[in-house]
Amino acid sequence: MVRSMLLCPRLLAAAWLAALCGCYTLGIQETARTTPPGRREFGGGVTVVPVPPDQAEESDPPVVPFPYARCQFGVAEDLELGLVWTFGPGLGASAKWRLQRGPVELAVSARATGFVLPRYPFRSMVSWGVHPRVVLSSETAGASPYCLSAGVDMWGEAGSGSWTGLSVGLGIPFRAGSRRQLRVMPELYAVRVVASRGDLGSPTVAFGVSFCEVAPDPAP
Repeated sequence: MVRSMLLCPRLLAAAWLAALCGCYTLGIQETARTTPPGRREFGGGVTVVPVPPDQAEESDPPVVPFPYARCQFGVAEDLELGLVWTFGPGLGASAKWRLQRGPVELAVSARATGFVLPRYPFRSMVSWGVHPRVVLSSETAGASPYCLSAGVDMWGEAGSGSWTGLSVGLGIPFRAGSRRQLRVMPELYAVRVVASRGDLGSPTVAFGVSFCEVAPDPAP
């Protein structure tokens, strides 16, 4: 029992450090296609993130998995808004505007998240993240699917350090089912810190996979 009590703060510390490094929303986990007006789409997944070597203890695991769930609402043609739940719990909102339709689609998206850990270890901690991105993707039936994303990740802890990174991602959005209404998207994601304040570490590469119920392909 005593050992478990001693391990708990360390596990929370590792989780909090990883959250500050951005892993709980690391990656894009979506394509440029938006939710049709009046429709809701639900999804979720997990991101596996390496623990920064300069912050890890000898007994810490080399990678940590972080789950998330989200729901998107189609509010207009080519425009969707969403809600995001992330490890922590963290809560956030997202928006995506599709600029180009067709076999190759282009969109801009943004996500803002917050993470609160009350009284850890002796005071409350609050982190925030903002993630604007450009997304280029294709998920046309019979073609080779892909998703490319690039953007900026800005992270910080209230009253403490923060950093900004340039990010890129590569995903493969498979569509399954007779109406292709299930999207499964493995993704490799990388971020390079370009500005920082404080001693926050940063993972450079993460891998994730997402699942999402989506609208069937539009009529040709």
